Amino acid sequence: IDARFFTLTLIAACAALCLPRQFHMTFVEASGERASPQMRWVFPAYLLITAAVIVPIVLAGLSALPANTNPDSIVLALPLANGNYSLAILVFLGGFSASAGMIVIASVALSTMITNDLIAPVFFRKALKSEASQSGGTDRALLAARLLLVRRLVIAGLLALAYMLYLGFGRIGSLAGLGTLAFAAAAQ
Repeated sequence: IDARFFTLTLIAACAALCLPRQFHMTFVEASGERASPQMRWVFPAYLLITAAVIVPIVLAGLSALPANTNPDSIVLALPLANGNYSLAILVFLGGFSASAGMIVIASVALSTMITNDLIAPVFFRKALKSEASQSGGTDRALLAARLLLVRRLVIAGLLALAYMLYLGFGRIGSLAGLGTLAFAAAAQ
């Protein structure tokens, strides 16, 4: 074990706590102010189970697959190499579902953060002050509709920027390398 391992572990731990989806699940979707006893052990248990499943898959891939197999596709390459196409389809669908879910949660969380912290204080200051002083149902509904529209536009903008970033970093051949870059940025 070298310094690179410890550095990557530290970056991954920081990113796991700092990613927008973690913020969203921890604060926005929280049912109360205090953490329940389940919240204290479920996330670490989830990380432990994920790590425990990854190690045997990687070891099986290293022993059963050719040396030039892309490490990012070991999970998909293993069932394909053994002729188990049904399992390969399930693996693909699971990975696609997980990535789509991550994109949705991250987009919603970032749009909430950007709207609440950057856009609303600047563009909706007057409406927010009048909302605080009055309790007009029509004004509240109009403000909510405007904020929802802004969040949707922010989501569209984020997805467009993410695609442009993908095009710019397209030369990085490894998903793990791009993930490490993203984790380092989130940790900073």
